[in-house]
Amino acid sequence: MRLFLAVLISLILLCGAAGAEEITGTWSGSMEKEGIRILTIAEDGSGSLTVNGDEKSITWDEAFNVYSEGEKIGSMMLRDGFLIFRDASDEVWPLLPNETKLPEKVAAETEADFYGVWKADFVIVSGFRIPVEDIDITYSIEKGTVVCSGTGYENPIPLPFRLSEGNLMVETTQTDMQVVLSLRKDGSMTREMTYMTIHFTRQ
Repeated sequence: MRLFLAVLISLILLCGAAGAEEITGTWSGSMEKEGIRILTIAEDGSGSLTVNGDEKSITWDEAFNVYSEGEKIGSMMLRDGFLIFRDASDEVWPLLPNETKLPEKVAAETEADFYGVWKADFVIVSGFRIPVEDIDITYSIEKGTVVCSGTGYENPIPLPFRLSEGNLMVETTQTDMQVVLSLRKDGSMTREMTYMTIHFTRQ
């Protein structure tokens, strides 16, 4: 994973730069076990940086240097859709824009609309979109059963389901857990939970 990210970052850095108006907004990303980073950039030169839940106020200048309490803590540049943040220790983080607005739900006509293998590609937590490089969650759906495999599923077993109001209701062994899968207008699938939404794409 580190080698892949290093190559990706190298390629991104070769591309052209962009203006300050394209940097403003909220960006987030995670890399292996080093945690989640959320960077918010405002047009007036202010902003915030959150690392693993620890938030601090920042300012930034026209050269895209980033400061906290008057001390430079990093720099940033926009390349090919990524905001590249380089901190004071030369750690480089490729951040993606938070695109929390999901396409509308569509009601499945039959359970066969869900058939296939679905892999999680990002989650939305407290309104922030976060990639899931460290989490491997796959739902394999076929006639009559769903098999959940990957992170947190040491012994995956087939689970029955039923179609209800266009959604797939998965019957689990835990009475207090409800698993509801919904299709989206763009062909993706989501599982909405109390504190987060998991987004899946069909493989």
